[in-house]
Parts: sequence; C-alpha cells; structure tokens
Amino acid sequence: MQLTIVIVTYEDFHKKYVDRVIYLKDYLWYGKCFVMEAPRSWRPKMKSLIGGVTSVPRAFLIGFVVSLFLLPCTSGLYIVILGLLARATTKSYAILLLVFYNLVFVLPMILITLAFFWANNY
Repeated sequence: MQLTIVIVTYEDFHKKYVDRVIYLKDYLWYGKCFVMEAPRSWRPKMKSLIGGVTSVPRAFLIGFVVSLFLLPCTSGLYIVILGLLARATTKSYAILLLVFYNLVFVLPMILITLAFFWANNY
C-alpha cells in the first residue's frame, strides 16, 4: 500500500486567486469589512505583552502565539516543500530539498537573529 499526499493544488489555487482578491480589496478599500493584519485595538496589548517578557517560559509562550499569527504568511513554503518531499524519488533528492529549504527559510532567520544580537551587544 502506497500513501500519496497531494497538497500543492489547494496552495496553487489559494496563491493565484484568493490572496490577490484580498490584497486588491485592501488596496482599493483599506479598512472596509476586514483587513489582513492584527486589529488596531489589539496592538497596544500585544506590544505590552511582548515588551514585558522577562522569563524563558513566557518567551516561549509569546513566541508560540506570535507564530500562530505568522503561520498564514509563512506556511506556503512549508506546504510546497512537504509536497515535494512526499514525491521525492530518492533519499539524496529529499536531502537536497531539505538543504534548499534551510537555505531559503532558516538561514535568513538565523542571520537576522545574529544581526540583532550583535547590534545590541556592541
């Protein structure tokens, strides 16, 4: 029995049509009906929560909540890479895809983190 995962079809549809219509709506009628961002009334509370992090457990909790907000923006790459990995024919090709993913997504986050660390310490 072979399991085949097909997840790219929905992503293609979503990226081609739904996002464009929503962004066009925001361009033409910003603030009407709904917007693709956190509500303005939440922003002061979110800022105070993030600014008040003083412990490691709370930092993990805030990081988890922030990642839930970022998930719709960042999930496209995950879905595409998982779809390609599901179709990978060899182990070396799957490893190559994982290296590509790390170069495109993980490495920039590490570099940004290091840049902020060095900027704050020097």
